[in-house]
Amino acid sequence: MKTLQHILLSVGFILTAHAGQSVFSADGKTIYLLPMSEGAGVHKIVPAAKTHQTIQPVKNIGEDAITALTRNPRGEIVLCTKRALWIWDGKEASAKKWMDLPQKFECLDLSCTLVKTTVPAGTIFLHGTKQDENRFTLLTLLPGKQQWLEVFCRRNEAYSAPQTNAAGRMFFASNFDLWEGTMIPEEADEIAGSIEGCRIAPLAMMNADSGNSGGMVVGNVVVAGTQVFSQLEGRHMGAVLQTPAPAKALYANPESNEHPDLSAQYKLMQNSLAQTKIHYEGGPCDALSVHETSPTAYQIFWRQDLEGDRAWMLLASGGKPLQIGTEPAE
Repeated sequence: MKTLQHILLSVGFILTAHAGQSVFSADGKTIYLLPMSEGAGVHKIVPAAKTHQTIQPVKNIGEDAITALTRNPRGEIVLCTKRALWIWDGKEASAKKWMDLPQKFECLDLSCTLVKTTVPAGTIFLHGTKQDENRFTLLTLLPGKQQWLEVFCRRNEAYSAPQTNAAGRMFFASNFDLWEGTMIPEEADEIAGSIEGCRIAPLAMMNADSGNSGGMVVGNVVVAGTQVFSQLEGRHMGAVLQTPAPAKALYANPESNEHPDLSAQYKLMQNSLAQTKIHYEGGPCDALSVHETSPTAYQIFWRQDLEGDRAWMLLASGGKPLQIGTEPAE
C-alpha cells in the first residue's frame, strides 16, 4: 500500500508542477507570467501593444526563487517564493516582504479570494506539500492574521488552490476532476476549516492498453462568471477545457448540510460534459489565469506546447484562442 501511495503522490507532483504561474493586473491590460525556468524574473506581457519584457520583482532575492503568484482585492500582486510571501505593485524591484512560509513547505499553487464568501475577501490559499508527508496540503491565511492554518479536505485531496468568481462561487481540482464546493470555517487552533463539495464534471482522460499514449487529469482551475476553465495535465499531454458551472450554486449555504443525491449528481455531470468545449489539446500546457470583468466578459490566458513553441495564448469571451507571443529562449 505504501508503494502505491508513493507512486500516486509522485504522479500528482508531476501534474501540479505548473499551477499558479500567471496573473492579470487588476485592469486586465497586463499579464505577469513566471518563466518556465526557475528564477527571480517575471515576464510582463502587454497584449494590446504586443510587447513583453522580463523584470525582477524582488531586489536582492539571492538563492530564493519565485514559485507562484496571484492578485489580492487591492489589485496588488502576491508573490510566493520558496521562503516567503511578497506584495508587489508590478514595478521593477519594488516587492515588499509580507511574511515567511511555513518551514519545510513547498508551494505548488496560490490563490486569493477577491470577494467575501464563507471566508473574508483577501483570504490566501496555499496548496503544496510538507516535507516527508505523502499527501498534498492546503493551507490558508486569513486577512490580518500571521498564522498559517491547515484546511481539512473532507474525504478528498485538493489538487489546486480553490478559485472563486466575482459572485463568490468556489471551484477547484480534486481527485483528478473538476469540483465545486465551499470552505466551512471552524473555530479550532490547528485548522481553519474544511472544504466540502462534489465533482461536477469527470474531465480526466484515463486508459490502460498496449497503445496507451498517456492520460490527463485536472490540475488547475480558474472561473469567470458561469464558465469554469480547467487545465488538464499529463506527462506528455495537455488540454484546456471550458465547462459551464451548474445553474444553481452548490454548497452555497454551509448550514444546510445538503448535497446532490446519486441521480442529481449524474444529471449534473451529464449536463456539464455535454456542454464542455475543448480550446486546446496537444503537448503540456500551464499558467492558466483569468481576468473577469462581468459575468459574461472575461479573458483567459495560458501557455501551451511546453515541449515545442511554448506559445502564449489569450482567449476573450465569445472568441477563439489567439497567440499573443512566444516564450523567449532560455
